[in-house]
Amino acid sequence: MKRFFSISRTVILAIIVLGISAPNTSVADEGGARSDHALYFDGSAPPDTAIYCGVAERGKSSKAYTLHISGTASGAAGAFLIKFLDDDAMGFLVPADSTVSTTQALGGVPGVDTTVKITATGGVHSMMASVLVQEGATDPFGGDGRKDNFCVTINQSGTDNNGLTITLTTPHPASWDSAGHLN
Repeated sequence: MKRFFSISRTVILAIIVLGISAPNTSVADEGGARSDHALYFDGSAPPDTAIYCGVAERGKSSKAYTLHISGTASGAAGAFLIKFLDDDAMGFLVPADSTVSTTQALGGVPGVDTTVKITATGGVHSMMASVLVQEGATDPFGGDGRKDNFCVTINQSGTDNNGLTITLTTPHPASWDSAGHLN
């Protein structure tokens, strides 16, 4: 049993390392699904403040997607929070010096879970979010010149890590905006 857990940890660590070293681009699989990811670190300059992930709404429908999040607390306990378009939220406690991961199936309820905002509190200083979207899903973000961006990291300056001002094309809470861009 110990050997199984040792192998599992090694595989998980390899996946995290390989995922972090990959460029922030979407990749299509053979079935037409696409994936994307974003990294969060509040020790960067300027500090990251949130990750946004999701798909664009099409009228009263949207494509489903799978959201994976890992958050690491360093030194002190903390939490990460998934905020929905209707202002509901789910929180995940992260014990000190630990990592917590979650996977959620989202995108089935327009106006609620097509796009989410992920923030960190307390000792959570780094996170990774990734999505796998269905074929035909469209990018919910504007301002980056891309049509395949399903996750973005926003920093304290209100821009992404390339210095671009990102907007969200679907209706969202006013608290997610600052001077016309995501915060």
